[in-house]
Amino acid sequence: MPSPHRLQAFIAAVEQGDTVAALRAFYAPQASQQENLAPPRRGLEQLIAHETAQRHQVSDLSMRCTEPPLQQGDRVAIRWSLRWRRDGRSHCLEELALQRWDGEHIVEEQFVYDPSQLGAAPPRIRVATRDDVTAIQGIRAAVKENRLVSRRIGDDEVIEHLERHGRGWVAEWMGGIAGFAIGDARDGNIWAMFVDPACEGRGAGRLLHDSMVDWLFAQGLPRLHLGTEPGTRAERFYRQRGWTALGVSHGEQQFEMHRR
Repeated sequence: MPSPHRLQAFIAAVEQGDTVAALRAFYAPQASQQENLAPPRRGLEQLIAHETAQRHQVSDLSMRCTEPPLQQGDRVAIRWSLRWRRDGRSHCLEELALQRWDGEHIVEEQFVYDPSQLGAAPPRIRVATRDDVTAIQGIRAAVKENRLVSRRIGDDEVIEHLERHGRGWVAEWMGGIAGFAIGDARDGNIWAMFVDPACEGRGAGRLLHDSMVDWLFAQGLPRLHLGTEPGTRAERFYRQRGWTALGVSHGEQQFEMHRR
């Protein structure tokens, strides 16, 4: 369990504002974080990628521990008050961080909060730009399904698809980027569509999908196609959205959709 000095050092590091440095200093390599009951993010590098993406989307972020932390052995509860600005608007959030420590490092953390603090408005869809690439890459690294294992997609490749090969969209929600979609106008390929696991269940995927499909068909394409990992929620999502399954090829379930 953490010593009182170690716990106070963690709180001080977070309040100083460098949350990425705090992750590196106080979290175990196998650490996980969870937003309410959303699927957890696992592994320190994934936590860092997600935090880096989130920090690029906001300004004037402050985090303050509003009450003395509660500790019972390796279990710690910290009450945080967050303030930040996004797109010229101020946001605030009160949350409880429930932690499990292993020695001097955090191995599990769950953030518990009421999302209604930030309003119940649905995600807002807009066209993606190269300024969104960091957030896009952070979400791509955070997903649990259809994870890249053979290679890493670089920022230049993402920008090329956004600006030359087609178009991308992002879903803005709760002051950040909740998901993205990128379609290739050359051949109708759905190049990528992912939602941050912490933002699932808010309709971002449906809104992104419909914006992308409508735009691709408006370019005159008669047919769209994609591949996704079999047996996943993504496969079920595309079936529900009206895609036709073509069978499995090269380890992916293939789908197509024709313009009506």
